[in-house]
Amino acid sequence: MRVRAASAAPPAGRWLGFSALAGAGMAAGQAPLGLWWLALPGLAGLIWMITSQPGKWQAAWLGWFGGAGYFAASMFWIVEPFMVDAARDGWMAPFGLLFLSFGLALFWALAG
Repeated sequence: MRVRAASAAPPAGRWLGFSALAGAGMAAGQAPLGLWWLALPGLAGLIWMITSQPGKWQAAWLGWFGGAGYFAASMFWIVEPFMVDAARDGWMAPFGLLFLSFGLALFWALAG
């Protein structure tokens, strides 16, 4: 009888999208939107998606994308300093937001 090793492959793309959307829903509960009634379902949905995964690597992927959705939606203001001189520094704004949100989301991947 062969024992199958856990795969490190990410879950399907829709699961990653839903986890990022759940993270963005949690961020909508903060200022300036203040949609607090979206934060709890977003958190519950992300926890449900993470706990329903068969392996720890799939759960880590979902935690990573959920955290990235949360940080990208809640730290939207980080692109403003790049727009002071948009002709010179504006091209770095999307990279700053993406790298910061996915970098901070590594902590959520560890928790997942």
